[in-house]
Amino acid sequence: MKQSNRLIGVTGNIGSGKSTVCKIISSFGYPVISADDITGYAYNIAKDQLKTSFGEEIFLPNGDISKFALGEIVFKDKSKLAQLNTILHPLILDAMFTRALEISGTVFLEIPLLFECGLVDRFKEIWFVSADTDIKIQRVMSRNNLSYDDAIARLNSQNQNEELKRNQSHIIFLNNGSLDELKSAVAKEIYRL
Repeated sequence: MKQSNRLIGVTGNIGSGKSTVCKIISSFGYPVISADDITGYAYNIAKDQLKTSFGEEIFLPNGDISKFALGEIVFKDKSKLAQLNTILHPLILDAMFTRALEISGTVFLEIPLLFECGLVDRFKEIWFVSADTDIKIQRVMSRNNLSYDDAIARLNSQNQNEELKRNQSHIIFLNNGSLDELKSAVAKEIYRL
């Protein structure tokens, strides 16, 4: 089936503000498919594999996966994180691209590990969201209710090679300022489309 849409990838390291950028994009009426929104689906599909790989302690009493418990395991051990990614990423990416094919026109896909998954060639454009390290740390601490050390562990779990990612991106948003400044920068690119 020939794709009749234009895919734009939105990515950035943890705490950069890519979800905020996607909310702004969505406010302009563009469809946004987020990897985070599909993670629950992938957890359900992969429950048995996750239990085998990470144990019973990652499950809540109702049988759902505890993101907190799983995070405690994988963000302190890169081999465990790689194992989790090997299980979940194919399911998440397949679901995202399948949904994107069902939509005509411009579709935005929010994929935190776009570069790490080798997806650059799948997109017409890549929009990269960046922020200074101290700002990312504060955002991760606040958003996830984490200690400074745990926030650093989450940042260090991702490939933070911002220069390489910037060089492969079409649009770069430096998200160190106010929400209004970010909205203005995103609107400028939306109006260009």
